[in-house]
Amino acid sequence: MKKLIYTVLLILIPFTLIAQNSEQPLITIQSRKILDYERPPRLKEEDNKNGVTFQFVPGLEIVTDLEYVKVYIFDIETGRTPFESNNIQNGSIRIKLEKPGFPNTTFWVMIKDGFRTTVSVSYLQTRETENPVIFEPAEKKSSPLYLNINPEDPGYYRQLFYLNDSDLNLHKTLLLIDEAFNTEMILSPQSLSGAEGAVFSWNGLNAEDKPVADGVYTLQISPDEKYLIGINRKYSRRSTNYYSGFAGLALVPSARILFPGGFQFGSTISLERTESDSSLEYNLPFSFFLRSSPLKMWETAFEAETSFITEDARPSLRLNSSQKVFVFESYPLQISIGLRGSYKSAINDFSEQKMSSLIRDPTGLSFYIPFQYKLPGWDLYASPEILFSLHPLLEDVSSNKHDYYGVIRWGIQYSTDVLFSVGISSSLYFPSYRGSTSIMQAGLEGTFFIPETPMYLNLYTIMQKVHRGERGSSQGFNLGFLL
Repeated sequence: MKKLIYTVLLILIPFTLIAQNSEQPLITIQSRKILDYERPPRLKEEDNKNGVTFQFVPGLEIVTDLEYVKVYIFDIETGRTPFESNNIQNGSIRIKLEKPGFPNTTFWVMIKDGFRTTVSVSYLQTRETENPVIFEPAEKKSSPLYLNINPEDPGYYRQLFYLNDSDLNLHKTLLLIDEAFNTEMILSPQSLSGAEGAVFSWNGLNAEDKPVADGVYTLQISPDEKYLIGINRKYSRRSTNYYSGFAGLALVPSARILFPGGFQFGSTISLERTESDSSLEYNLPFSFFLRSSPLKMWETAFEAETSFITEDARPSLRLNSSQKVFVFESYPLQISIGLRGSYKSAINDFSEQKMSSLIRDPTGLSFYIPFQYKLPGWDLYASPEILFSLHPLLEDVSSNKHDYYGVIRWGIQYSTDVLFSVGISSSLYFPSYRGSTSIMQAGLEGTFFIPETPMYLNLYTIMQKVHRGERGSSQGFNLGFLL
């Protein structure tokens, strides 16, 4: 009987040990700044043994309740616990722990600038959950961001997916798969400054650093969680100037339109100065505008401008509306058609039309055809325009009747990958139907995209030259956001 009991114990004990050792250890991860940091007792012992005093530096440390656990970072053996590294690269890293007699454990850790990350691993503590990693509750839920993008837009608008800290440790990479089920790209996360979590962005390049074609791609978060990503260079989320009453550079409209459902809001303040042989006059206009795309291929915009410091010392009001429809694309060439209407009057008498010496957005209607040609990092613009003005733009025509103008506009813009763009533009008003002289304008502008936000700041300067010698200028800035 004793032999039978002894035999049963010999069989059951190994199975019991195997069952216990197959459990995953309990892992706690903390990322702390200098004021919140407290040295783990096990590392204090190492400091005392080595006769050193710890000084806080960002980095990674791993302590375990079993000694000498092997530590692998991206499958490369890096050391044994207790483990410390003060020169580890920021970002999401994969860690594997290996201890004979216990299952290997793999998890992800986000290393952030200014933080020291402490990983505490307990092999001996009984687990009450099947999840091997414990985190504090996430403040923000992981979720998709922009699922339709133009990879030529600023970096903020190429963000596909947000992962909070908890999910980030489970997802080092996301897969982008084309319609033929080929993996186009493996995306790595980008940490957010001043915020928890990270985002996955895509610049529209495949694994060979070549631009992918427009189309639909699958973003695979996990085998059970997938999202469709649209690449479409026909649309754009790049902010535009609205100086001349249409979206584009200051003096030339763009052919691209917003993604359906997108909108841009901004406000502008400028100082206008005109001079002739006999006078020097100033205007100080302030305006706001709203640009949106309610339907595919269609963009609409509205602007209201007021000026209390004017040439004739009488406050003015200007209202503008423009419509643009995308009509043709043979990438990199794009063409739209647009219609713009504007009316400027005294602020206390809407029937009294007003005009200023600096031509900006004349009262009347205009029809224009913007062309846009895309090169790597560059955009080329051109737009012929027919303008029907309710009165002559200059005082060199005595008639107060309406007038007709032919206008040609052109420009060029250079854009960096993420934060900045600079452009020059020009417009030429040909002599009018009633004999008004020609007008030439030139503009220079720069746009700064505020990092990790949808906001931007645009600065511009405009110069005007009239054939008979009058000159004018306008300097201003506009601040806004685009979603």
